Amino acid sequence: MADQARESMLGEQRLLRLLDVGQALVAELDIERLLYRVLDVARELTGARYAALGVLDDRRERLERFLTVGIDEATHAAIGGLPLGNGILGVLIAEPHPLRLHDVGQHPQSYGFALNHPPMHSFLGVPIRIRGEAYGNLYRSRRRRSNAASRPPSSSAAAGRAGCTTTACKSSQR
Repeated sequence: MADQARESMLGEQRLLRLLDVGQALVAELDIERLLYRVLDVARELTGARYAALGVLDDRRERLERFLTVGIDEATHAAIGGLPLGNGILGVLIAEPHPLRLHDVGQHPQSYGFALNHPPMHSFLGVPIRIRGEAYGNLYRSRRRRSNAASRPPSSSAAAGRAGCTTTACKSSQR
């Protein structure tokens, strides 16, 4: 019973945090800072070690930009080029629906990671939409809290907020 009450309180705290951040994001006008802020919040709310955000190209076929948090600069440099949207990331581009995998390497579309990439097994990808159109995807991997619930609503809410605030940011820059 105490565990259930504690989980309920943690869930409420995460929701309040998401609402607070949502208000702060609406005030952000620098799109790059906005996207990194979304990543930080998504990682915090889901308890993930790593989070990334892939922005689609104009034709919505490949990734034109890929932002990450949780990987240090040396590891990032050792990995090399950023993903373009093949493998599992390509699945999310072709089928923009939440995708949860317990072991990303076991998916039929997976073909592995770049050399020097940190090990990742659990994976959650959630599309970011702007006015109903796919803008990109929010990804998270390696949850830090083993007792944490799966939390797709937190990731979906962060992705939804990213879409809304990105729209506002782009509108203000015109």
